[in-house]
Amino acid sequence: MNKILKLWNLIKSKFLYLLLILSVIPRLLYANKLYPADMIFIVLVIVQFILTYMQFNTMKYSKKKALIFLAFCMALSVILLLLNSNNNFILFYYFFILDNVFEFDSRETRRALIFCHMSGFMLYLLVDNILINKIPFYTDVSSYVFCSFVYIMVLFVYICIHEYRYEMNNLKMLNCSLIDYSFKEREHLVLNERNRISQELHDSLGHSLMALSMNVKYIKAIKDREKINHEINELESLISKSIQSLRETVYNLRKLDENFSLHNEITSIISKFNKLNIIKITLNYDNNIEKSSIAIKNILISTIKESITNSLKHGNSAKIFISIKLIRNTIKLIIKDNGDGCSCIIKSEGLAGIENRFKTFNGTINFITSPNKGFTITASIPEVIIDDKSNDS
Repeated sequence: MNKILKLWNLIKSKFLYLLLILSVIPRLLYANKLYPADMIFIVLVIVQFILTYMQFNTMKYSKKKALIFLAFCMALSVILLLLNSNNNFILFYYFFILDNVFEFDSRETRRALIFCHMSGFMLYLLVDNILINKIPFYTDVSSYVFCSFVYIMVLFVYICIHEYRYEMNNLKMLNCSLIDYSFKEREHLVLNERNRISQELHDSLGHSLMALSMNVKYIKAIKDREKINHEINELESLISKSIQSLRETVYNLRKLDENFSLHNEITSIISKFNKLNIIKITLNYDNNIEKSSIAIKNILISTIKESITNSLKHGNSAKIFISIKLIRNTIKLIIKDNGDGCSCIIKSEGLAGIENRFKTFNGTINFITSPNKGFTITASIPEVIIDDKSNDS
């Protein structure tokens, strides 16, 4: 079902353009002479074509403008139907454009547009039968009932399809929120572990330094040489214990970083999203990236998380490709999805945050997109900071 909806969203605009083109072909090819009414009809179809294009083009970045263009499209469709009531292509266009009503998030807006669309259809039936074809209303009630039934059935199908889509989107957002929560929970656990180690360092080293300070003051006060030597030995022992405690703490912090595998972390993220069965993520990974510093690894992780979340929330993506390579001491990151894309990139807080993190390490980042062509992030960090694995002296 999701694949069918995605395919329909991909071809919908082209299909509507085709219906408009087909609506004027008979007049152009088979008419011996173009009358003023024919010329008016063709001009209005051209205007309708432009309005339809503008409606699709503005939907991504301005719902208000798209709403205005859609309202004009519906009104002009009724006029075209009245000018040529036998043109089935315009009638099909009018019914298929009803699908665009459900692109708006507000239920009140959708209800108002459906009411206008239904009113336009009923107005067309009444004017065409009573005023143009001179058929009294009471003699053709059954046709009105049948047309109303067909309209309600079409509307019911649209509602069912889009309610399914809304539920799937809500489920997708809920799953994304749960996964995002699990990411934050892990970060919180790591932070707590660092805070615990830091507190141990503060407590043990702080206590030792205080004891050293008191012993030094005591040595200054005593005169007995033997006692001085004894206290110096105590100082050496205390200093040795402090150094050992400091080494153990540094080792624990380093071990915490060394246990962090970028590949395992990314694989874990991908696995969580793939299990949802709403997106397929593939990874191309260079193991040499593991040599980079924990700071760079964290930048890559946060960028990947933000990119996947954006692809699901805003791009309606079904596939994401992630590539991380180390080329001549430069990390190259590519994240590409097959989502809706857009004609204009508005840098949200998330995208701005990604850009700032790369700039911190003299990196570069580019965002590439176009309508129905997906969204691509290409980034690089020119200098790889290698962790120092040497032992403390």
